[in-house]
Amino acid sequence: MPHTHTRRLHLPNETGQTLTEYSLLIVLIAVAVAVLLPGLATVLTGFVASAAAAFGG
Repeated sequence: MPHTHTRRLHLPNETGQTLTEYSLLIVLIAVAVAVLLPGLATVLTGFVASAAAAFGG
């Protein structure tokens, strides 16, 4: 029976790439929150004010 050799496929280390992708994703989420938060605060303030007026407060 012939002796067979198996070859290992050497893939590049992608640890740094994954860290970079997650960092970019976190930055994108942070920018989106920073852009949307002031508008959301205005909407919520109006909602709370109208709810308080409806209950006589």
